[in-house]
Amino acid sequence: MPGGSRPSYEELAALVVVQAEQIAQLRAEVVELRRQLGQNSRNSSKPPSSDSPFVKPAPRSLRGKSGRKPGGQKGHSGSTLAQVSDPDEMLRHEPGRCGGCGAGLVDAPEVGLERRQVFDLPPMKVRVIEHRLIARRCACGTTTCGNAPEGVTAPVGVRAADHRDHPLFVCWAVPLEEAHRGRDG
Repeated sequence: MPGGSRPSYEELAALVVVQAEQIAQLRAEVVELRRQLGQNSRNSSKPPSSDSPFVKPAPRSLRGKSGRKPGGQKGHSGSTLAQVSDPDEMLRHEPGRCGGCGAGLVDAPEVGLERRQVFDLPPMKVRVIEHRLIARRCACGTTTCGNAPEGVTAPVGVRAADHRDHPLFVCWAVPLEEAHRGRDG
């Protein structure tokens, strides 16, 4: 090929063989790169933090299609938290000035009232109980230690107490009608 002459048949055949080898190498490289692109934390040992934030995992719901639209269906009676007749605290929110002319409203007649109630849940306080197991030595020389209550087996532990009266438990585990029955009678 030097000097601008046309390549011979043998040179062209050798070039085709070299190019075929390069094509095979490039195809193998493409296959490997596609395999790497398809890896995530679910199908490899990669950590979840290496997953792309833009690729959403496929939904894993086992529930079948019902044919209904999402949300409440026609004819379903909705329910909401009901207002109580005797709230613990009542706050009045008076308008300061007229929304039309800006005049003061201190002496203006009261013509309406809208009630809105907020159910504030008190914070749950952790109660720490220390069980002191007293050891006493008898005159005979034997040392005897007091017994811990059932379930108290370690120097520090957590147990689930009876929280049925706590407002959070009432809201999550008791139907609203039953919770209001206890309050309104």
